[in-house]
Amino acid sequence: MTTLTMRQKLMSCLAGAEENKVKAIFILLERDIDEGEAFLLSDEQLDILGRRKSCI
Repeated sequence: MTTLTMRQKLMSCLAGAEENKVKAIFILLERDIDEGEAFLLSDEQLDILGRRKSCI
């Protein structure tokens, strides 16, 4: 599985995930998010998230 495919699957999962699951994932990644480089989404990724969110 390519990194791009993994990212797409994660975005899809997060877009429709329950609040407690999103919080749990954030807790697992929080240190990397705070200490690492900015987690920026491209316009295409934001569009994908928007489309997926509107289907919920």
